[in-house]
Amino acid sequence: MAAVRDKIQRLSFLEKEFARLRLEILKRDTLALLDNAETVNGTKMFCNRYQDVKIDLLRQIADLVKSKLTSYALCLASSEGSKAWLLIVLSDDLVRKGLDAVKIIKDIAVAISGDGGGRPSMAQAGGDNNQGIFNALDKFKATIISRLKQAAE
Repeated sequence: MAAVRDKIQRLSFLEKEFARLRLEILKRDTLALLDNAETVNGTKMFCNRYQDVKIDLLRQIADLVKSKLTSYALCLASSEGSKAWLLIVLSDDLVRKGLDAVKIIKDIAVAISGDGGGRPSMAQAGGDNNQGIFNALDKFKATIISRLKQAAE
Protein backbone atom coordinates (compact mmCIF):
# COMPACT_ATOMS: atom_id res chain seq x y z
CA MET A 1 0.00 0.00 0.00
CA ALA A 2 2.82 2.43 0.80
CA ALA A 3 4.32 1.87 -2.64
CA VAL A 4 1.01 2.71 -4.31
CA ARG A 5 0.67 5.88 -2.21
CA ASP A 6 4.24 6.88 -3.14
CA LYS A 7 3.49 6.35 -6.84
CA ILE A 8 0.30 8.44 -6.59
CA GLN A 9 2.19 11.25 -4.83
CA ARG A 10 4.94 11.10 -7.45
CA LEU A 11 2.38 11.19 -10.26
CA SER A 12 0.66 14.19 -8.66
CA PHE A 13 4.00 16.00 -8.36
CA LEU A 14 4.87 15.26 -12.00
CA GLU A 15 1.46 16.48 -13.21
CA LYS A 16 1.94 19.77 -11.34
CA GLU A 17 5.45 20.16 -12.68
CA PHE A 18 4.24 19.46 -16.23
CA ALA A 19 1.50 22.12 -15.85
CA ARG A 20 4.04 24.64 -14.53
CA LEU A 21 6.48 24.01 -17.37
CA ARG A 22 3.72 24.13 -19.97
CA LEU A 23 2.57 27.50 -18.64
CA GLU A 24 6.14 28.82 -18.86
CA ILE A 25 6.43 27.67 -22.48
CA LEU A 26 3.05 29.22 -23.36
CA LYS A 27 4.07 32.49 -21.71
CA ARG A 28 7.36 32.61 -23.59
CA ASP A 29 5.73 31.83 -26.92
CA THR A 30 2.93 34.34 -26.30
CA LEU A 31 5.36 37.15 -25.47
CA ALA A 32 7.24 36.41 -28.70
CA LEU A 33 3.99 36.61 -30.69
CA LEU A 34 2.96 39.79 -28.90
CA ASP A 35 5.79 41.71 -30.56
CA ASN A 36 4.06 41.13 -33.91
CA ALA A 37 0.55 42.00 -32.73
CA GLU A 38 -1.35 44.45 -34.90
CA THR A 39 -1.74 48.02 -33.62
CA VAL A 40 -4.96 49.83 -34.48
CA ASN A 41 -5.25 53.49 -33.44
CA GLY A 42 -2.76 52.97 -30.62
CA THR A 43 -4.38 49.77 -29.36
CA LYS A 44 -2.63 46.40 -29.57
CA MET A 45 -4.92 43.73 -30.96
CA PHE A 46 -3.75 40.24 -30.09
CA CYS A 47 -5.49 37.05 -31.24
CA ASN A 48 -4.09 33.58 -30.86
CA ARG A 49 -5.24 29.98 -30.90
CA TYR A 50 -3.80 27.45 -28.48
CA GLN A 51 -4.19 23.69 -28.58
CA ASP A 52 -5.44 21.70 -25.57
CA VAL A 53 -5.46 24.69 -23.22
CA LYS A 54 -8.36 25.04 -20.79
CA ILE A 55 -10.07 28.36 -20.08
CA ASP A 56 -8.30 28.91 -16.75
CA LEU A 57 -4.94 28.73 -18.50
CA LEU A 58 -6.18 31.14 -21.18
CA ARG A 59 -7.00 33.57 -18.34
CA GLN A 60 -3.44 33.26 -17.00
CA ILE A 61 -2.05 33.96 -20.47
CA ALA A 62 -4.37 36.98 -20.76
CA ASP A 63 -3.11 38.28 -17.40
CA LEU A 64 0.45 38.07 -18.69
CA VAL A 65 -0.40 39.96 -21.88
CA LYS A 66 -2.36 42.59 -19.94
CA SER A 67 0.65 43.22 -17.71
CA LYS A 68 2.73 44.14 -20.78
CA LEU A 69 0.25 46.51 -22.49
CA THR A 70 -1.83 49.59 -21.65
CA SER A 71 -4.39 49.63 -24.45
CA TYR A 72 -5.34 46.19 -25.76
CA ALA A 73 -8.00 43.97 -27.26
CA LEU A 74 -7.28 40.28 -26.75
CA CYS A 75 -9.04 37.25 -28.11
CA LEU A 76 -7.55 33.94 -27.04
CA ALA A 77 -8.95 30.65 -28.25
CA SER A 78 -8.36 27.01 -27.54
CA SER A 79 -9.76 23.64 -28.42
CA GLU A 80 -9.67 20.20 -26.90
CA GLY A 81 -11.32 17.45 -28.88
CA SER A 82 -14.43 18.99 -30.40
CA LYS A 83 -14.74 21.58 -27.60
CA ALA A 84 -13.73 25.19 -28.17
CA TRP A 85 -13.17 28.11 -25.80
CA LEU A 86 -12.89 31.83 -26.46
CA LEU A 87 -11.70 34.53 -24.08
CA ILE A 88 -11.94 38.25 -24.81
CA VAL A 89 -10.21 40.86 -22.67
CA LEU A 90 -10.45 44.61 -23.31
CA SER A 91 -8.49 47.39 -21.63
CA ASP A 92 -10.38 49.97 -19.58
CA ASP A 93 -9.87 52.70 -22.19
CA LEU A 94 -11.70 50.57 -24.78
CA VAL A 95 -14.57 49.91 -22.38
CA ARG A 96 -14.83 53.68 -21.83
CA LYS A 97 -15.04 54.07 -25.62
CA GLY A 98 -18.09 51.80 -25.60
CA LEU A 99 -16.64 48.40 -26.48
CA ASP A 100 -18.19 45.56 -24.52
CA ALA A 101 -16.55 42.13 -24.29
CA VAL A 102 -19.91 40.48 -23.50
CA LYS A 103 -21.56 41.79 -26.67
CA ILE A 104 -18.56 40.81 -28.75
CA ILE A 105 -18.28 37.30 -27.27
CA LYS A 106 -21.97 36.63 -27.86
CA ASP A 107 -21.54 37.73 -31.47
CA ILE A 108 -18.45 35.65 -32.23
CA ALA A 109 -19.35 32.57 -30.14
CA VAL A 110 -21.88 31.65 -32.82
CA ALA A 111 -18.89 30.53 -34.92
CA ILE A 112 -18.10 27.80 -32.37
CA SER A 113 -21.78 26.89 -31.83
CA GLY A 114 -21.57 28.33 -28.36
CA ASP A 115 -22.56 31.11 -26.05
CA GLY A 116 -20.84 33.13 -23.41
CA GLY A 117 -20.93 35.95 -20.95
CA GLY A 118 -18.90 37.95 -18.51
CA ARG A 119 -18.40 41.64 -17.90
CA PRO A 120 -17.57 44.57 -20.22
CA SER A 121 -13.81 44.12 -19.83
CA MET A 122 -13.66 40.30 -19.95
CA ALA A 123 -15.93 37.61 -21.34
CA GLN A 124 -15.62 33.96 -22.24
CA ALA A 125 -17.52 31.41 -24.27
CA GLY A 126 -17.51 27.70 -24.87
CA GLY A 127 -18.90 25.71 -27.75
CA ASP A 128 -18.97 22.39 -29.53
CA ASN A 129 -17.45 23.40 -32.87
CA ASN A 130 -13.69 23.82 -32.71
CA GLN A 131 -13.63 24.17 -36.51
CA GLY A 132 -15.15 27.63 -36.08
CA ILE A 133 -12.31 29.08 -34.01
CA PHE A 134 -10.55 30.77 -36.92
CA ASN A 135 -13.84 32.32 -38.05
CA ALA A 136 -14.42 33.60 -34.51
CA LEU A 137 -10.92 35.14 -34.38
CA ASP A 138 -11.43 36.78 -37.78
CA LYS A 139 -14.79 38.18 -36.68
CA PHE A 140 -13.20 39.52 -33.49
CA LYS A 141 -10.48 41.29 -35.49
CA ALA A 142 -13.01 42.83 -37.88
CA THR A 143 -15.20 43.98 -35.00
CA ILE A 144 -12.33 45.59 -33.11
CA ILE A 145 -10.90 47.31 -36.18
CA SER A 146 -14.33 48.67 -37.11
CA ARG A 147 -15.12 49.89 -33.59
CA LEU A 148 -11.71 51.51 -33.11
CA LYS A 149 -11.99 53.34 -36.42
CA GLN A 150 -15.49 54.56 -35.43
CA ALA A 151 -14.16 55.73 -32.05
CA ALA A 152 -11.37 57.68 -33.79
CA GLU A 153 -13.81 59.59 -36.02
